[in-house]
Amino acid sequence: MALDSSTLKQSTIPAESVDQSHWSHGAVPGALTRRELEILQAVSEGYPDREIATRLFISRRTVTWHVTNVLNKLGVNSRTAAAVQAVRRGWL
Repeated sequence: MALDSSTLKQSTIPAESVDQSHWSHGAVPGALTRRELEILQAVSEGYPDREIATRLFISRRTVTWHVTNVLNKLGVNSRTAAAVQAVRRGWL
């Protein structure tokens, strides 16, 4: 599947639709950005950071940064858990 914005179901995910039960200290996650959704889609398709970087014309370090942000916003500890949560919620 191509990694472009036309394949995304929506451009942002509102914070209130993200499970906040995993967040400590009362922190509330923000909405996922369009780029974070692109990264989440690629992660859910099993692409490694290097491949995502190449396909989206960004650095591997930038991909790693976005993946970290996605994991934090979703309150999960792994790429797999993020992908599962996104699919279960109908985001991808």
